Amino acid sequence: MNKNGNDLSDTWSPGIEYILEEIRLNSITISEHHKEKYYYSKGYLKYFRIPTILFSAMNSVFSVGLQPYCPQPIISLICCIISLVCGVISSVELFLSIQSTMENELIASKDFYLLSVDIFKILSLERATRMINGKTYLDETYQTYCKLIENSNIVNAEMKNMIEPSRHFSLSPKLISTAKEESGVVEMSSTIINKSIIQEVEDKKEEEKEEEKEEDEVKPEDINATIEKENIIIQELEENNRQVVQLAIEEEKETMSVSEEEETHSKPKRKYVKRKN
Repeated sequence: MNKNGNDLSDTWSPGIEYILEEIRLNSITISEHHKEKYYYSKGYLKYFRIPTILFSAMNSVFSVGLQPYCPQPIISLICCIISLVCGVISSVELFLSIQSTMENELIASKDFYLLSVDIFKILSLERATRMINGKTYLDETYQTYCKLIENSNIVNAEMKNMIEPSRHFSLSPKLISTAKEESGVVEMSSTIINKSIIQEVEDKKEEEKEEEKEEDEVKPEDINATIEKENIIIQELEENNRQVVQLAIEEEKETMSVSEEEETHSKPKRKYVKRKN
């Protein structure tokens, strides 16, 4: 309700909210882009300012401190060369306009961020509590967005544009309704279209989640089969160990029997030798 007692919730529609949301998202991306450009320009500026400061200090020191050590023509030549270098550095900085670019990037980043915050505040409220006409707010927001784009520097072409017409052609409620009117189909309201689109997206997400759960979950039959395979492998290993132990025992018995036979054969020979002696 406004001051005159009119209900302003009727002035809002899903199409208006959709466009405002896309402007908000685009404002956030542009704000981040200008913020990165600001820090880049700030870091790039030090390569011009620091040498200028150092050469200016050297020029002031050499013009006075070198008089006892060097003749005046050499001192004048050195100071002239240093002044020339400082002038070239300052001229290159002015030509690149680094300082002004840095200031413009900072202002643009703040303005786009404030615009996105304002849109987020309005869209977060319910329609009955917004206390503003939807159409007028959309027009004002779009005008401020266009002015910010005109005043700001050129953005990178690779940056995503959230309000590009070709990107959301199939999702525009107005275009869908006009196409259905031309084809003779009964016109659907924009709210139903948005709900159907949201429902399709949610259904796809649920299907993907169910597929992931099915892939992650393991069936009990597979678990039982793996346990049986492991038990069979363990039994085979135990049987192999038993066979190895039995073979080792048999070999020990054979070696013991062979050693006993050798001892029995060797003892009488010793007795026979003693008798001969």
